[in-house]
Amino acid sequence: MVPSSAGDVRRDEEFHLTFDGELPSVGNATRPLSAAKLSAIWGIRDSISPQLRQLWATHHRLRTAGTAAAPYGVVELSEPIVSEGYQFVALVRPTLRLMCELDVRLLVNHEIGSVVTRTGDLDNRIKPLFDGLRAPNGAQEFGQRGPAEQPCYCLLEDDALITKVAVEMARCLSSTLRIFAVG
Repeated sequence: MVPSSAGDVRRDEEFHLTFDGELPSVGNATRPLSAAKLSAIWGIRDSISPQLRQLWATHHRLRTAGTAAAPYGVVELSEPIVSEGYQFVALVRPTLRLMCELDVRLLVNHEIGSVVTRTGDLDNRIKPLFDGLRAPNGAQEFGQRGPAEQPCYCLLEDDALITKVAVEMARCLSSTLRIFAVG
């Protein structure tokens, strides 16, 4: 996460999130979102929420949320975002002028160069990842389901807060795609 205020921009925190599952190329989906894209997005959210919940419970700045010892901004971060009756807690929010840089490592089970020629283009595989890292924005992003746990912890309130992305692909011989995102 990187503060967006003027002056020195520095890296405040770095941590790793992992997702082990399908990340299909979904194309430029129109509204309503396709069932495949919604399934991929919710799979990511359900996978990273427990990881972020653990970060909130163990990080020296975040674990004080809701106490008098909470540092500036942590109280605001812990306020839930309510969407369609569900609660979401996003770590990176515009109200505190936080932004996020991502280093994504895609471990794929096909030839590296085939991502464009045979398995779907890279940008259409990354879009569901960005959507899965953020809180949903409206009823069209729920389909027939909601989060597996409440509150659901998300990395971002809005994926527009991503200011830099680096994507690396590597060969993995298992049958599923693995994603390692460093926030």
